[in-house]
Amino acid sequence: MTSKLNIYKYLTPDIAAHCKKIKHMFNSLEMAVIVERSRKTVKEKIAAWQKIIDGHSDMPIPGGPWFKARKSLHRYLKWWIAQHEKWIADFYADGGGKAFFRPYLRTDIREPDQELGGCYSTIKKALGAVRKDALESVALRMECKPSKTKIVKETIDDRHCRESTAWFNSKGELLEIYDGLSKTYKDSGLDSIFIHVPVPFEIGDIVTDDGGFPMVLVGCSAWDREWWDEMMAKECLDGTDMDGLAYAAESFFENSSAHEHPETLELRYYKKELQGQERFLKAFSEFVKDQGEGRESLAVHLIAAFRKFQSEADAKKLADTCWDDWFEKDNGEAQPQK
Repeated sequence: MTSKLNIYKYLTPDIAAHCKKIKHMFNSLEMAVIVERSRKTVKEKIAAWQKIIDGHSDMPIPGGPWFKARKSLHRYLKWWIAQHEKWIADFYADGGGKAFFRPYLRTDIREPDQELGGCYSTIKKALGAVRKDALESVALRMECKPSKTKIVKETIDDRHCRESTAWFNSKGELLEIYDGLSKTYKDSGLDSIFIHVPVPFEIGDIVTDDGGFPMVLVGCSAWDREWWDEMMAKECLDGTDMDGLAYAAESFFENSSAHEHPETLELRYYKKELQGQERFLKAFSEFVKDQGEGRESLAVHLIAAFRKFQSEADAKKLADTCWDDWFEKDNGEAQPQK
């Protein structure tokens, strides 16, 4: 008997526990998308998609802004597995002296990939350069460990430069791969499909995602079933609509207009003790819970106004202090030039 896929392994512990508690059942398409968007390795994803083909019912795939409708999920998954296997084979293949690998390092989920420079003849050498740079970063600048490594393979021929991209975890295991020439409009992959996943989080909860930093959740598509039902019927939703809306401490103390868009499937409760300016999130959380959805903008604008007036007052105080210091050094004899 073919075993069923344990989809809870591909969800965060908090979301998995909630779905089990309410006895929510995922259909085959929803499971395929959850697997795609998970942080599992490509090897694990392919095995999971095969389990869906072997042990779960077939169904059509509805269309969307970045995905054309299909009649058979099983047929698509077979093709999608074959695509990944081809991309992997091409990526690891010897380029005959016409291919090189460029490594990138990410030490913060909110920062862009850091290009390390240099071109390497093999993936092993490129990954080695990333590990060396990561160790130096941690040792010298006390930065966090890299969350993801990206390797870009460029193959040059007489007509164009072909580019393939792969992401690896800290163990060097393949997390994601695609050929830059293969993804096109209306054919962007399972991660471009919107699905509904119930979550236990409520407005004002302090959560985190794979970035690891705390933030206050103020918006989530899973909260408005009527809205996403209507949008799904119009084929207006894509995978990016599954992102939430949240505010981290930096939103208030560094840039009040900034906010986070965490992936819903990566959310979990933040269980560490808030430190430093992060402690403000507790008060902001209580304010949002008390005022309700949409009212968080009041706090954001008030804080932005406070920071504006505070910076103006600080600037005036600094100017006055510098003026007094200059005047005292001149023993009061020099007259200021207006």
